[in-house]
Amino acid sequence: MLVAVGAVPSPARNGSGPAGQVAGPTGLLRIASISPWVDGTHPFTVTAQILNQTELTLDNAGVTVAVFGRVASRGQLRQALDGTPPTEALGSFSQPIPGPIAPGQQRTVTLEQPAAALLGSIARAGVYPIQITLRDSHGEETASTAMPYFASPATNPLNVTWIVPISAPTVRPLDGVYTQTAIDSLGMAELTQQLQAIAARPGVNLTLAPDPSLLDTLGDLADGFDLVTQTGKQRVPASDLSARVAATLLDLLRRSAQAAGEIATVPYVPADLPTLAQRNMRADVLRQITLGRSVTEQVLRRAPSLSVLVPPNLAFDQATANALAPLGITGVVLDPATLPQKPVEPFEPGLFGPSRPVGLGDGTPRALLPDAPVAARLAGAEQGVLLAQSIIAETASCYLELPSFGSDRVFVIDSPVLMAPTALSATIDGLSSAPWVRMRSASEALTVLPPEGANLPFPTFTRPDQPYLAGARAGRSALSTLDAILVQPLPNGDEYDRNLLAAESSEWNSDPTLGLRLARRVRSTVLGILSGIQVGSGRRVTLTAKSGSVPVTIINKNPFPVRVRVRVDSAKVGFPSGDAKLTQVDPPNDTVDFTVLARAAGSFPLDVRLETPDGVRLIARGSVILRSSAVSTVALLVVAGSTLFLLLAWARRTRRRTKAAARATPATPPADTA
Repeated sequence: MLVAVGAVPSPARNGSGPAGQVAGPTGLLRIASISPWVDGTHPFTVTAQILNQTELTLDNAGVTVAVFGRVASRGQLRQALDGTPPTEALGSFSQPIPGPIAPGQQRTVTLEQPAAALLGSIARAGVYPIQITLRDSHGEETASTAMPYFASPATNPLNVTWIVPISAPTVRPLDGVYTQTAIDSLGMAELTQQLQAIAARPGVNLTLAPDPSLLDTLGDLADGFDLVTQTGKQRVPASDLSARVAATLLDLLRRSAQAAGEIATVPYVPADLPTLAQRNMRADVLRQITLGRSVTEQVLRRAPSLSVLVPPNLAFDQATANALAPLGITGVVLDPATLPQKPVEPFEPGLFGPSRPVGLGDGTPRALLPDAPVAARLAGAEQGVLLAQSIIAETASCYLELPSFGSDRVFVIDSPVLMAPTALSATIDGLSSAPWVRMRSASEALTVLPPEGANLPFPTFTRPDQPYLAGARAGRSALSTLDAILVQPLPNGDEYDRNLLAAESSEWNSDPTLGLRLARRVRSTVLGILSGIQVGSGRRVTLTAKSGSVPVTIINKNPFPVRVRVRVDSAKVGFPSGDAKLTQVDPPNDTVDFTVLARAAGSFPLDVRLETPDGVRLIARGSVILRSSAVSTVALLVVAGSTLFLLLAWARRTRRRTKAAARATPATPPADTA
């Protein structure tokens, strides 16, 4: 089957157009297919497509294949792939294209040569640069690639581990409503083609690294969703085309998961794990992984392997390892450029690249180190079968540098992005059939091969804090408070958690407001719920005795019960039965009684605090005005004693006055009896 692919970067076409105009690079030449490798029974075949996108008619067109001497190293191979073969030409063969090619017309030509005729008498195992050139009356265009040739089967095939990402931009609808722009950003049509390539090739032993948040979003869309339109919110049913495309994509993801060798553990969103660990968000590091694994297993119906973690940007440090220690992760894919100390044994990695896993810290976990030149090529603009052929040639060149030790080494491929469908299909087909390759899953590579040399120190990272991370921390604090008081989980509580995790994605580095908006929406919603839990205000309680009961009313404006700790405090009151009680507050309110012992008479406030059940976080506070008219025994004795003293003093004084008056009064003369 002939598949047109993207234009191959090539030198400018030489020649002049009308009025002496020099034609620039026009992308007329496209390589539709090429033999991934050749041997005595597999000839070299290349199919080229010529699409005349100019305004000129192409006359006397033909395609020529030039073969150059085998390269001696991967460095020479990269020169050849970049268009400058470092070796001499061995020969060439051509095929003319009959007739002119008018503007807008397309022609296809296939050239084939057996290995013996192609390489002549000097043929031996190696990687041979190839240049495919289109020549016509106006100039020429050239595409550069390389062809592995094996005169005999490889006896110690090279272990090749290929981690294939399946990702798309993180999409989280605010208030559960999607925009068409957000849906389009997922690229579902291209993802469908890519996954068709994987699902149709079972048993290749790929390690898939699917994005859990993408799985989440596709599941949401497949069930029907709310969409913002010019006339307002519209419900899109599951029978709609967009929903059906999402459902088809999910089915392909499940089939691809079954076809692959294993599923890697991937965080829920591409958050920078070392940054989270450095910013007091280690619990979120753990949550990113546990939720990512849960979503992946639920949607794909296959559990990810704990033997291999693929962190975003392949960044991993000691703090991240400590945060994930409860999960028992034993392997990680790591960017070799981040290592503070480079591996040096046993295969001279400076020449050949890392050849085995490396132990980090005390040796747990082990790390797979992807090949840097291949990763750079995968991240480049070139796609299509020529990209696939360059990857295949790189593995062959790596094997041929140390063919006796191929089975003792591993070549790790990890792409920063998912390859275009044509390139992906061609690479899978080439590597799965290559006689020098043994495909290994990442877990197998980490288990079968011993570590390379001594253990290496963990990478270290210095990352600035970001506004969206600060917003996520504030939102997480509020959500943790709410979770602590809930009697039963909220129906949409899990959505709050996922939105906060999405707000932590390093995708927001270019526009922090996007992540900050997600975090603030969660925090605002949660604080609105918490604000509905209050202490009843305006209550006044009078104690007519030394001790008594004080009722405290808790208001719950939410439609669900909560469990809180009610704590009271006052300098003028004691609490014989304790100053705190746990209680479930059903809406609309509940009353908690506290036994108090007044230490003084008068009016004073009783401070009331509503806390989480563990007493760590404050939810609300208020007060109850307490008035005590009771008098203590000591006070009564003092008053009674004072009164008695005054009465005695008054009686004594009265008696004295009576005696004094009696002495001052003269005696009455006796009556006259005459």
